[in-house]
Amino acid sequence: EKRALIRGCADTYALKLAHHNQIKHRNNRQSDMRTQAALDALEQARCDSLGILAMDGVSENLDAVLEAKALRRGFDDIREREDVPLADALHIVARSKITGRISTPRTQKIVKLWQPWIEEQVGTLNFDQLKNHS
Repeated sequence: EKRALIRGCADTYALKLAHHNQIKHRNNRQSDMRTQAALDALEQARCDSLGILAMDGVSENLDAVLEAKALRRGFDDIREREDVPLADALHIVARSKITGRISTPRTQKIVKLWQPWIEEQVGTLNFDQLKNHS
């Protein structure tokens, strides 16, 4: 488990280097911190998802990182949507939607609580479209 966590941290960094467009991201920067955190979370989910879809081993490694984060933040104990920051929920839901994979065990409750609200807010956004934005 520790090995997958270390690999997952390295994979996250490598995927961001490979798929993130710093100039485009900087040009779309938002002054509201919560809005920017949400955009950053979506971008991280996009980069992670591209790696998950392209390379089999990356999925296990990134899942280990997500599970460790969920454990550290107490996501097992959430009762309401408001118990989880929007940015964390967006990252988890978007990653699940883009990859078509069920979220990790400790984050499934977040998907259950947040996904309907997120889908209501984004309307017709097709999460698959995020795969093609760099």
